[in-house]
Amino acid sequence: MPTRLHRLWAGLRRSVVLLLPMVLAGAVMRRFLISAGMRRGDQAVIDAKRARNKHFANRLVTTVGRAGRRQIIFAVIHFTGRRSGCRYNNPFVLNLLANPGELQWQGRRIPVGKPTLIPVSIVTHLLPSPSRFPMWLDGTDTCVRIEPVAEVAITA
Repeated sequence: MPTRLHRLWAGLRRSVVLLLPMVLAGAVMRRFLISAGMRRGDQAVIDAKRARNKHFANRLVTTVGRAGRRQIIFAVIHFTGRRSGCRYNNPFVLNLLANPGELQWQGRRIPVGKPTLIPVSIVTHLLPSPSRFPMWLDGTDTCVRIEPVAEVAITA
Protein backbone atom coordinates (compact mmCIF):
# COMPACT_ATOMS: atom_id res chain seq x y z
CA MET A 1 0.00 0.00 0.00
CA PRO A 2 1.58 3.28 -1.07
CA THR A 3 2.12 5.80 1.64
CA ARG A 4 1.42 9.48 1.34
CA LEU A 5 5.12 10.13 0.71
CA HIS A 6 5.18 7.61 -2.16
CA ARG A 7 2.14 9.25 -3.77
CA LEU A 8 3.72 12.68 -3.38
CA TRP A 9 6.98 11.46 -4.94
CA ALA A 10 5.12 9.83 -7.85
CA GLY A 11 3.20 13.07 -8.50
CA LEU A 12 6.41 15.06 -8.44
CA ARG A 13 8.06 12.70 -10.94
CA ARG A 14 5.05 12.97 -13.26
CA SER A 15 5.19 16.75 -13.07
CA VAL A 16 8.88 16.79 -13.91
CA VAL A 17 8.38 14.38 -16.81
CA LEU A 18 5.61 16.60 -18.20
CA LEU A 19 7.26 19.98 -17.60
CA LEU A 20 10.87 19.23 -18.51
CA PRO A 21 10.27 18.78 -22.27
CA MET A 22 8.27 22.01 -22.37
CA VAL A 23 11.00 23.95 -20.57
CA LEU A 24 13.68 22.51 -22.85
CA ALA A 25 11.63 23.28 -25.97
CA GLY A 26 11.14 26.85 -24.75
CA ALA A 27 14.88 27.24 -24.12
CA VAL A 28 15.73 25.94 -27.59
CA MET A 29 13.15 28.23 -29.21
CA ARG A 30 14.54 31.22 -27.28
CA ARG A 31 18.06 30.32 -28.40
CA PHE A 32 16.98 30.23 -32.05
CA LEU A 33 15.19 33.58 -31.72
CA ILE A 34 18.32 35.13 -30.22
CA SER A 35 20.51 33.68 -32.98
CA ALA A 36 18.10 34.96 -35.66
CA GLY A 37 18.27 38.43 -34.10
CA MET A 38 22.07 38.29 -34.01
CA ARG A 39 22.26 37.24 -37.66
CA ARG A 40 20.02 40.03 -38.90
CA GLY A 41 21.85 42.62 -36.75
CA ASP A 42 18.91 43.49 -34.45
CA GLN A 43 20.47 46.06 -32.11
CA ALA A 44 18.12 45.24 -29.20
CA VAL A 45 19.15 41.57 -29.33
CA ILE A 46 22.83 42.49 -29.63
CA ASP A 47 22.63 44.87 -26.65
CA ALA A 48 20.82 42.26 -24.54
CA LYS A 49 23.46 39.66 -25.40
CA ARG A 50 26.27 42.12 -24.65
CA ALA A 51 24.76 42.86 -21.21
CA ARG A 52 24.26 39.15 -20.49
CA ASN A 53 27.87 38.43 -21.43
CA LYS A 54 29.13 41.29 -19.28
CA HIS A 55 27.17 40.35 -16.18
CA PHE A 56 27.03 36.57 -16.46
CA ALA A 57 29.14 34.79 -19.08
CA ASN A 58 32.40 36.70 -18.55
CA ARG A 59 32.21 36.22 -14.78
CA LEU A 60 31.35 32.55 -15.16
CA VAL A 61 34.29 31.89 -17.49
CA THR A 62 36.79 33.76 -15.30
CA THR A 63 35.68 32.14 -12.03
CA VAL A 64 34.24 28.70 -12.77
CA GLY A 65 36.08 28.30 -16.08
CA ARG A 66 39.32 29.43 -14.41
CA ALA A 67 40.28 31.48 -17.45
CA GLY A 68 43.93 32.35 -17.89
CA ARG A 69 45.24 29.53 -15.69
CA ARG A 70 47.48 26.65 -16.76
CA GLN A 71 45.84 23.85 -18.77
CA ILE A 72 42.62 25.88 -19.26
CA ILE A 73 41.44 26.76 -22.77
CA PHE A 74 39.93 30.13 -21.81
CA ALA A 75 42.01 33.32 -21.82
CA VAL A 76 41.62 36.72 -20.15
CA ILE A 77 42.71 40.03 -21.64
CA HIS A 78 43.84 42.78 -19.26
CA PHE A 79 43.82 46.31 -20.62
CA THR A 80 43.59 49.98 -19.73
CA GLY A 81 40.37 51.80 -20.66
CA ARG A 82 40.81 54.29 -23.46
CA ARG A 83 38.74 57.02 -21.76
CA SER A 84 38.83 56.22 -18.05
CA GLY A 85 42.40 54.96 -17.76
CA CYS A 86 41.11 52.21 -15.41
CA ARG A 87 42.22 48.57 -15.62
CA TYR A 88 39.70 46.09 -17.08
CA ASN A 89 39.40 42.51 -18.29
CA ASN A 90 37.70 41.19 -21.47
CA PRO A 91 37.92 44.33 -23.64
CA PHE A 92 36.18 45.50 -26.72
CA VAL A 93 38.33 45.88 -29.82
CA LEU A 94 38.36 49.67 -29.50
CA ASN A 95 40.22 49.44 -26.20
CA LEU A 96 43.06 47.46 -27.75
CA LEU A 97 43.18 49.89 -30.68
CA ALA A 98 43.81 52.72 -28.25
CA ASN A 99 46.20 50.93 -25.88
CA PRO A 100 47.93 47.56 -25.98
CA GLY A 101 47.04 45.00 -23.31
CA GLU A 102 48.03 41.60 -21.98
CA LEU A 103 46.60 38.19 -22.82
CA GLN A 104 46.63 35.86 -19.82
CA TRP A 105 46.57 32.31 -21.16
CA GLN A 106 47.91 29.00 -19.85
CA GLY A 107 49.30 30.82 -16.81
CA ARG A 108 51.38 33.24 -18.90
CA ARG A 109 50.91 36.95 -19.65
CA ILE A 110 51.58 37.88 -23.27
CA PRO A 111 51.71 41.54 -24.37
CA VAL A 112 49.21 42.01 -27.23
CA GLY A 113 47.77 44.73 -29.42
CA LYS A 114 47.02 45.58 -33.05
CA PRO A 115 43.58 43.93 -33.25
CA THR A 116 42.15 43.24 -36.69
CA LEU A 117 38.71 41.93 -37.59
CA ILE A 118 38.77 38.85 -39.82
CA PRO A 119 35.96 36.70 -41.27
CA VAL A 120 35.17 33.55 -39.28
CA SER A 121 35.41 31.54 -42.50
CA ILE A 122 39.18 32.15 -42.59
CA VAL A 123 39.81 30.72 -39.10
CA THR A 124 37.05 28.12 -38.75
CA HIS A 125 39.42 25.23 -39.45
CA LEU A 126 41.65 26.40 -36.57
CA LEU A 127 38.85 26.29 -34.00
CA PRO A 128 37.87 23.20 -32.01
CA SER A 129 34.72 21.55 -33.35
CA PRO A 130 32.62 22.21 -30.21
CA SER A 131 33.17 25.98 -30.54
CA ARG A 132 32.06 26.20 -34.18
CA PHE A 133 28.36 25.46 -33.62
CA PRO A 134 27.78 28.15 -30.94
CA MET A 135 29.51 30.70 -33.16
CA TRP A 136 27.25 29.76 -36.06
CA LEU A 137 24.20 29.75 -33.79
CA ASP A 138 25.00 33.25 -32.49
CA GLY A 139 25.48 34.55 -36.00
CA THR A 140 29.13 35.36 -35.42
CA ASP A 141 30.67 36.34 -38.72
CA THR A 142 33.90 38.02 -37.56
CA CYS A 143 36.68 37.20 -35.14
CA VAL A 144 39.37 39.41 -33.68
CA ARG A 145 43.01 38.63 -34.35
CA ILE A 146 45.42 40.12 -31.84
CA GLU A 147 49.16 40.09 -32.28
CA PRO A 148 51.96 39.93 -29.76
CA VAL A 149 53.71 43.26 -29.25
CA ALA A 150 57.20 43.92 -27.93
CA GLU A 151 56.34 45.77 -24.74
CA VAL A 152 53.13 46.92 -23.13
CA ALA A 153 52.87 49.84 -20.75
CA ILE A 154 49.77 49.15 -18.68
CA THR A 155 49.03 51.73 -16.05
CA ALA A 156 47.12 50.85 -12.92
